[in-house]
Amino acid sequence: MRDAGRLVLERAKQIQERLAQGESPEELAKELASWEETLEDFPSLIDELVKSPDPKVAHLLGTLLSSRSWDKGKAKAIKRGLFKLRQRGVRWEEKREGRGVLRPAPPPQFEGYLGAIDSRGHRVVAIHRSRPLGMGVLYWGMVRDEEGMVRFERMEGKK
Repeated sequence: MRDAGRLVLERAKQIQERLAQGESPEELAKELASWEETLEDFPSLIDELVKSPDPKVAHLLGTLLSSRSWDKGKAKAIKRGLFKLRQRGVRWEEKREGRGVLRPAPPPQFEGYLGAIDSRGHRVVAIHRSRPLGMGVLYWGMVRDEEGMVRFERMEGKK
């Protein structure tokens, strides 16, 4: 049991030294994830890392948590470590995956209709643009192959 505790202390010290030397937390997170298989007391390693209030350690734990799915106990230990660091006033940038709740409004949608050509060569063209609150604008016109635009009108109203 003492050897396991000593191994945890050595590994925690090694990680902190490598972070201090400027090694990226992403690379260390990959290495830590591979240690998880061989290290029996992974939660105590996390607890040792959290003892020094360092934003790099917090970034490492955040990267570690989001890098893969962990079993319940180990994920809980990582989250608890992040919580302890946050309580001590450590701030770090959290990378958020996914989209935010607020999104810009989509551009207005246009709907169109192109009628068939009648016996005189006329064709009806209609374009509808939706607006907020159920309003809309309708542009319509008569088109002829030889003469081009014969008639064009714009109307506004509720749908």
